[in-house]
Order: sequence, then structure tokens, then C-alpha cells
Amino acid sequence: MESNDFLFTWKPDKWPYDKLRALTDAVTAGQAVEEPWRCQAHRQIGVGMRAYLFKQGALPRGIFGIAEVVGPPVEHDEAEPGEGRYMVPLRFEVLFDPTKRFLMTEEELLRLPAPRHRWRTQASGIRLEPEVARAIDAKAAMQGLGRFKGHDSGDWIASPQKRERLIEVYDRDQTLAKELKRLYGGECQICGSAPFNGVFGDVSEAHHIQWLSRGGQDTLDNVILLCPNHHAAMHSAGPEFNRDTLEFRFGSKVVPVRLNHHLKPSCGS
Repeated sequence: MESNDFLFTWKPDKWPYDKLRALTDAVTAGQAVEEPWRCQAHRQIGVGMRAYLFKQGALPRGIFGIAEVVGPPVEHDEAEPGEGRYMVPLRFEVLFDPTKRFLMTEEELLRLPAPRHRWRTQASGIRLEPEVARAIDAKAAMQGLGRFKGHDSGDWIASPQKRERLIEVYDRDQTLAKELKRLYGGECQICGSAPFNGVFGDVSEAHHIQWLSRGGQDTLDNVILLCPNHHAAMHSAGPEFNRDTLEFRFGSKVVPVRLNHHLKPSCGS
């Protein structure tokens, strides 16, 4: 099932800080604040869906706002080259001044179930992993912020215990990722490439073949090493995996695991 949670970004060099500061002051004062925001996934987003604001650019970075989509996407003509032309109106529930405070820092976000490149995106208005969104909601609930003011976290978001469980699991995943990077020298098991030939360090990423949110285990035989492009494709398309042939199926297209030193075919087990 596709996520109804979306990641929106603020770029300090693209959008005036003074304007953002005026919005944060209004939200802090308890005013109902709406503002259009650029949205790349304008064909997938709809009214009532959740939006999470992330500060890009220079450190520090992190989540500084939560909002709800309150209207349909509208096309604008003043977009700069490389920017999306569609914008959606957001009504803010939580909005901090990102030069002073974050709801969740980048360090915390990197411990949650999303590929690392999620926090390097240059796009605004893209899908966000639901587990990450629920962890952010849980932190807002723990602080009594926005729509969570005066309420506990409830069953529909991750409880503090579940959030700690997510962090615990993904801490263990780092050990698995390091083992795979050692085993494959940072090369993607599908295309065989080491992203950027290692110029920027090892940016390959571990991916759960059966997602944890779908009952998968955080064990070595359920993890594969991928380049950022193939990792993003896995989360976007959610292909089936054939354990007998060690192949992913993207609709009619079959993509084999080309490098393999740790996965055992079911028929050979």
C-alpha cells in the first residue's frame, strides 16, 4: 500500500528566511496558517494527506514542521529551471524556526527506516516512508504539539515504545550493512557498480528484501546491498523476489541478483 505521507523541503537559498520566520511566529501564536509549497509528486498527493517539512542545505538539518494538505495541486508559471511547477496548500500543525530548533534532527532521522539519500533529496513533495512519518508523529505526540496537544499518541501512530523499537532495529541494521559492504566492496548486487567509484566514500545501501513493515526479518539472509538508484527503485516499485532464482520482478521485467556471496536459493537450501 502506498504511503499518504510526503516530505517537503525548505531551501534557505531559495525561499526567504524572513517569510518562513513570519509563518513560524503565526503558528506559535496559535493562528491557522496555510502556505502553498512545491510538490513533485503532484499526481499522487491529495487533500488530507500528511506533509513533513525538512530543512536542506548547510548543517544543521532536520524536520521542523508537520502539516496537512488542504487543497489540490495548482500549476504555477514562475518556477525556476529544475523546480516543479505544481504547488499544494499546506496547513501547519507544527512549525519551528529551523535555525533554532528541530522536531527531529538529521541524526535521529538517519536511524529510522528510510534510505540515506532520502535526506539528500533536492526535490520537494515526494513520498515519505510511513514508518518514518509515524516516528515523527510519535515525537510530536510526546511533546504535545499541534494536533496532538492534550492527547496521547494513540494507536494510529507509533507509540514511544514502538519508536524506540524502530531505532533499536535500525541500529542493528548498521551492523548488517557494514558486513555487506565488506563482503561486496561497496558494489551494488544488481548492477555491480560502486557509486561514484568510491570518490565520495561508500554510499551503497542495505535493503531488506522483505520489508520489515511487511513482516521481514533484520537478518543477513533478508538484506541485499544496492546502489542508491536501485534502492530507490525497490521502495518505489516494491517488486516481488523469487528466492529460488534470486530475481526481482518489476511487472514483466526480471532483474537478477548478479553479485551474490551470502544469499542461498530456496531450492538449494
